[in-house]
Parts: sequence; structure tokens; C-alpha cells
Amino acid sequence: MTDLATLTAWYNEAVAARHKLSIGKLAVEVQRGQTGKITYNQADLAKLNAYIADLAGQIRAAGGSVAGARGYRRIAYFG
Repeated sequence: MTDLATLTAWYNEAVAARHKLSIGKLAVEVQRGQTGKITYNQADLAKLNAYIADLAGQIRAAGGSVAGARGYRRIAYFG
């Protein structure tokens, strides 16, 4: 099992990537567990949200906490 510090780092990276997508960046690269990096784009936002929720669950299971996390929030795009 992955240690809490690593899970938290991956979580923070994924949340930052989601923010970049939400403000218009076309693609972001995120560390996906121990399998390497994966690129997400606007069309993959649901997959990124699922990954973030999974990491949050793993962090809680390892005894950690995720500040302000209540699952993921749906992001609406207008334009």
C-alpha cells in the first residue's frame, strides 16, 4: 500500500490539475499512482474527478484527512 504522504502529494497534484482545466488549460499531466503519468483534457474531467475521489478515499482509509473534501464538485462551463 502507498504511504499517506505519497497519496496526499498525488491528491494535491490532481486537484491542481483540475483547477488548471477549469480555468481553460487544454491538457494537464498528472502522476497516476505508481503506473506513471497520464494526460487529462477537458473531455476527461469526469475521469479526473473520479481519480481525485478515489485518492481522497485512500487517504481517509490510511488515517489521513482531506481538507474541504466532500467528494468532487461538478464544474460547469459556460461559453
